[in-house]
Amino acid sequence: MTELRVFVSKPSTVTERYRSGIERFNARIAELGFVAQTLGVSIVGRTNPLEDVVDLVDRTHGMIVLGWPQIEIRDGFLRDAPFANTCLATEWNHIEPAIARARGRPTIFLRERSVKARGLLDAASLGTYVREIDGLRPDWADDLSEILTPFRRDMEAFSRRNIAYESLCVLKVLYAASAPRALTAAELRKELGYPAGQVKSVLKALVDSGRVECIEYLDSSNEYKITSGGKAFFDGFTMGAAWRV
Repeated sequence: MTELRVFVSKPSTVTERYRSGIERFNARIAELGFVAQTLGVSIVGRTNPLEDVVDLVDRTHGMIVLGWPQIEIRDGFLRDAPFANTCLATEWNHIEPAIARARGRPTIFLRERSVKARGLLDAASLGTYVREIDGLRPDWADDLSEILTPFRRDMEAFSRRNIAYESLCVLKVLYAASAPRALTAAELRKELGYPAGQVKSVLKALVDSGRVECIEYLDSSNEYKITSGGKAFFDGFTMGAAWRV
């Protein structure tokens, strides 16, 4: 089964009463071959939060938004109207999927039923499907097969078609060299005529995607070779995939 990286947009912490359901959800998506990544949980930020979100979106194949209670309003007003006893999701449940949608990533929205349907968690304003979840049920993730299975297909399709032209050229060279040996970054630069920084960036993206393996040596003279997944991708590239120029 192809491994797919999914950005899970969720609060960094949830109350104890929701924890068993979240844990079951994590196990369920792992069974489907998803590698869940969440800033502040499985991924440590490196720059500033917004840039970290953009970077992680670019390194994942899709996003699942868990709109769980994070802000509780006991007494307040909205446009002079009473706004009390209301739960809101974290603001990152709106920021992160907005970036994912702008980047063309497949995205699904799950909203815990106690959370107010506002912003990107409001199906009416979003114009897409938002699944309401009873987060107090520990087995709520078992009811998601009918949306997770097509979501996986969407991510696979995105993975197949979303590759930069430079990345494809690197794969082509590594594919041709895969039988005799691996290649260094310097050999790839010589073959392709790319600047060192560009080759480094392309190789990092290909290693992160699992299409290329980095063989590290003590003297830092790393070599690179195409993986079986990279070969399968390259073989299937002419079957309808496209690349970004």
